[in-house]
Amino acid sequence: MLLRSFILVFFIAVALKAENISLKEAIEIALKKNATIKNDSLQVDVNSWAVIEAYTAMLPKIYLNQSYSKREKTNYTDAQREAARRAGTPLDEDTDYFTTSFSISQNLLSGTSLIDNVRLKKLQSESHTLQILIDRNEIVISVIESFIAISQAKAQIKSSEENIPRLKFLISLARERNRVGVGVDLELREAELQLLNEELSISEAKDELETAKDNLKRLLVFEFDKEIEIDDNEVLNFPRKELNLNNLLESREKILSQRKAYYAIRQAEINKSRAFGEHLPSLSANFSYSWPTDHTLNPDGNPTWQFSLNLSVPIFTSFATTAAYKQARIQLDQAEITYRDNVYGMKQTIITQYRNYERYKKRTELYKKIVEEASLVLNQRIEEYRIGKGTMREILDAYKDLVDKRLLYINNLYAGIKAYVDVIKIVSQEPIKL
Repeated sequence: MLLRSFILVFFIAVALKAENISLKEAIEIALKKNATIKNDSLQVDVNSWAVIEAYTAMLPKIYLNQSYSKREKTNYTDAQREAARRAGTPLDEDTDYFTTSFSISQNLLSGTSLIDNVRLKKLQSESHTLQILIDRNEIVISVIESFIAISQAKAQIKSSEENIPRLKFLISLARERNRVGVGVDLELREAELQLLNEELSISEAKDELETAKDNLKRLLVFEFDKEIEIDDNEVLNFPRKELNLNNLLESREKILSQRKAYYAIRQAEINKSRAFGEHLPSLSANFSYSWPTDHTLNPDGNPTWQFSLNLSVPIFTSFATTAAYKQARIQLDQAEITYRDNVYGMKQTIITQYRNYERYKKRTELYKKIVEEASLVLNQRIEEYRIGKGTMREILDAYKDLVDKRLLYINNLYAGIKAYVDVIKIVSQEPIKL
């Protein structure tokens, strides 16, 4: 019985053991399992066939047809039949007609619609290829941001847990001073209250940690009861290249999102060309060859053939083609205005994100020094209190200052990492790789 219980506990422990996952592994899993990426891959085939379909409109259409008709005999009266018999005239009988035909048709000229349709399908295929890279980078960035959120929550928990022993030590000092009659009850209560606040901070940070882990599990398509752990060093030592604002701005038109936005202009140009093509004549050729056959498809009569050229010239179309062309011209102007505005907006976004990154980087270095100084001040206050020179209020004030500055340091440290990732996300010109 004891052995069975041990084995059960062992397997439960193995099942509940957290899985350590690296950032690179997480990205590979997310890209492999993500539904958007899977659909993008299938859409590539759809786009390829769409281009082929557009080309087929330029090829001839060939058909082989078989038709059948039946003519029933005339209902004659007895007198008509007798008269026909005496005159030797044959009467109509039921007649079956079979006809086999071969036809071929070819568009010789159709304005610009056929060529523009091919151009449009190619453009849509190219645009989707860029969208695949954008979607891929979105997944990569989301995984990185989840790692940052998990690591930040763990850092906050660790910081608060490190404060617990110090607070308990302060509480013991306050109790000791109360015992010997030199302390104040309020000092003890304030220290105990600070301990409760710290425990509340730990609880809140653990909730944030679980939320961040759940977000990562969702990206990896993991079950939510699966335990995962990450290496914080992968976040803290995230590989960073030196960023130069001028270089970022000069290359902004090569950014994936900007290149994707430019396709709106190209599509508007094609639509304008298609609308203009409606003013142009169209020409098509048709050829058919047919011959009567019997029910076994053997020739049974004289064959016939027909060749025709069909020319269509739009003269008056109730101003529909003119209205469509003017709309297409306006829509092209709108697309160009929108693109220029996007280029300007992208410039401002790059500048803002770059400044955020530089700001957080400087603040992190400053807060690190402040935390070191605040820690020295707190230790000094504690020593003064132990020899009876200071008060618990002075210690708690120094403690709160240290806690606040350490929290600011942690938040700025991770905000700086995220700001760098945001810059990379915006200015990416190719798939993001670690």
